[in-house]
Amino acid sequence: MKALFSFTALVCICGSTAFALNRTIGSKSQTSACSDFASPSMRCFKGGFKIVSGDMLYLKDGAKTVKAKLTGLDAFITGLSGGKSQTCLDEKGISYDCGKKSKEHLESLLVKHPSILCAASSTASVKGESYAWVHCKAGSVDLNEAMLKDGWAVSTNLTAASKYSKDEEFAETHKNGAFAGSFSRPMEWLKNQN
Repeated sequence: MKALFSFTALVCICGSTAFALNRTIGSKSQTSACSDFASPSMRCFKGGFKIVSGDMLYLKDGAKTVKAKLTGLDAFITGLSGGKSQTCLDEKGISYDCGKKSKEHLESLLVKHPSILCAASSTASVKGESYAWVHCKAGSVDLNEAMLKDGWAVSTNLTAASKYSKDEEFAETHKNGAFAGSFSRPMEWLKNQN
């Protein structure tokens, strides 16, 4: 049985594209909700999120869908559109679907906090689809940080000074999530699928 989760989100987005979205479905009173999380120049709008994978959420914006990617990390690949999910090896060397586990972990974080706040670092339109790279919080839980520290995603910025690199190092040191065994980094795994 496949569970689908929808959540209410308050999304803060920078830039002219996001401002147009804000005018469509947002309200000026929502902007103040961003002040604890994002810069004052960010615009806010409300929409429903659906979890797609361990690092991707779909935001419904009227007839449009904005694909919101958790910034700074790559979660293990979930088999989308009938595609293959990424497998990892657990601490005993037994293969398991770590893409599915990654998505389930994000779902478990959001079940506890069905209302989330996201700030977009950038937006883009690719082949007619809207994308936003987001940093999200659910209650007091930083979702980007939790996915990394809990070991169900890897950092996309491996410089020693990167906060997300430190979160990945935490997971590795504590053998959290997929770090209890072995795996290929998601982008490496994808390259090897072709």
